[in-house]
Amino acid sequence: MENLTSKQKNVFSYITKHTNKEGIPPTLDEIAVNFNYKSINAVRDHLRLIAKKGYIKVHPGKSRGIQVLKSLNSMRPEQLSCHDQIPIIGKIAAGAPIFVNQEAEDHLKVPTGFLGSGEYFALQVTGDSMKNININTGDIAIIRHQITVDNGEVAAVILENEATLKRFFKFTDRVELQSENPDFPDIVIPKSDYSHIRIAGKLAGLLTRKIDA
Repeated sequence: MENLTSKQKNVFSYITKHTNKEGIPPTLDEIAVNFNYKSINAVRDHLRLIAKKGYIKVHPGKSRGIQVLKSLNSMRPEQLSCHDQIPIIGKIAAGAPIFVNQEAEDHLKVPTGFLGSGEYFALQVTGDSMKNININTGDIAIIRHQITVDNGEVAAVILENEATLKRFFKFTDRVELQSENPDFPDIVIPKSDYSHIRIAGKLAGLLTRKIDA
């Protein structure tokens, strides 16, 4: 059986976990939301290729028409030990917001399975507003693509075309992006300005810079 690519493995893993937990496979819309795809056409493309490789069967016309045929254990051991490459797409401020360049500048290799299912990207940290939770200038923040986070989670937030890394809180009348350093004021966005912000993802991991002994 032909092996899955890293993106296909992530989608297939989500399908199997959803099926095992809920007792039913996910819909195409649920897969699209989980991976932050703008269209279900991207989901259809992944499912078509995963089905072609023999891991699933898709029954057209059914909202939950995905049938799991194989498990990831069917893959060769050497394939399981390969590395996923996460694009490093720019910088993110742990301080004042800075512009994010969406083109990949480099790639970060992590072991397959080190991160959960989903789409990831990485950003270089500048500033020290999050230093009390050991996020410092020069670190690389690994971000999981998602459009919502729970209150208190550390998120990459886009303010118009600028990105900042902060602890996210949403209240009835405002959003607060809180620092983890008393030297930096929190950013408060009133409800009337919600259209100017969006969540790019949740902090999923951190690669710390080298510290000279």
